Amino acid sequence: MTAAPSTPGDARARFKAWAESDMRPIQEYGFDDLIQAFEESLAEAEAWAQARTAAEPATGRTLTIRFEGRPPTPNQRMHYRAADEIHAEWREAARKVALDRVNRWPAGWGAPITLCDMHLEFVVPSRGRRDWDNLVASTKPLTDGIVLAGILEDDDLKYFRRITTDWHLEKGLSATVYTITELVPPELQLGLPEPKPRSKR
Repeated sequence: MTAAPSTPGDARARFKAWAESDMRPIQEYGFDDLIQAFEESLAEAEAWAQARTAAEPATGRTLTIRFEGRPPTPNQRMHYRAADEIHAEWREAARKVALDRVNRWPAGWGAPITLCDMHLEFVVPSRGRRDWDNLVASTKPLTDGIVLAGILEDDDLKYFRRITTDWHLEKGLSATVYTITELVPPELQLGLPEPKPRSKR
């Protein structure tokens, strides 16, 4: 049998029992002050949790960057040193392209994006066979360049809500087009700071 969920009243009773079992908190703060601080913290945490679940992230900046050509894919086998050099060249070239795009942003780009949706559009030169996973793998130095340009905070998954891919044909051309849409978390929209442990008063 599943136990009934706790209510604020249940939590208050448990907190009172704990406080009465250890006289130090009462001696230091007074029982009423402790209960008030506890209830304020509980209300703050409930408001933050409701905001997180009820609201959708709002969209902020949207940036589209096209990188011409395509970095080597895993199918293009080469010595690791040669691969490192080529990837470094692509990463630096991508950084310059991304930085040029940022420098032309009205009123300046500002802080890196910390949450986003990202769409990758692969431009292919013909209808020949191409593995989707190889195309995705080829984007590593491009994404690194975007991070180095200060557009994204990092390429860790926690900074992405959704990553999608598509492709289209442009005869004789290869390219990768990034569309990055910034997302503003609900708690920031509502001005709710993430609950933090309350320090001693």
